[in-house]
Amino acid sequence: MVDLTKKPYNLSIKQITYIKNKVQQMSTAEKVGQLFFVIGQDENSVDIPEFIHKYQPGGMMYRPDAAKKIKREITTAQEASTVPMFFAANLESGGNGLIQEGTWFGMPLQMAATDDSNSAYQLGNVPGREAFQVGGNMSTAPNHAFLVI
Repeated sequence: MVDLTKKPYNLSIKQITYIKNKVQQMSTAEKVGQLFFVIGQDENSVDIPEFIHKYQPGGMMYRPDAAKKIKREITTAQEASTVPMFFAANLESGGNGLIQEGTWFGMPLQMAATDDSNSAYQLGNVPGREAFQVGGNMSTAPNHAFLVI
């Protein structure tokens, strides 16, 4: 059995108990839905709560749009879901991967060319903070994925 109190999970006993209870209460359809990570749904063409109730995805991946709209769509989906969801975007060059108003920071090779570890740190820090402000909690930048905390 995996020890969820250790790295990389670092969960508390309370969190582990919540997860175990939640999984026991879920139907097979709900568990299957959690396996899927879908393209972010646009509120102008889809009833987001209805979509979440029907498909129960584990997460959504968004393309850049206005910050207020993205935040509203993510909040709507999160509130409709019975399980906390992941919301991702391609944040490899900045927060502009999720929100149009986000900061373009630079491509990974540009940061590597600076030979400055702070530049590499900021490439993760800036877009992560900007995404978090609208509900983003995961990056699906090409060749890597990480949680935004």
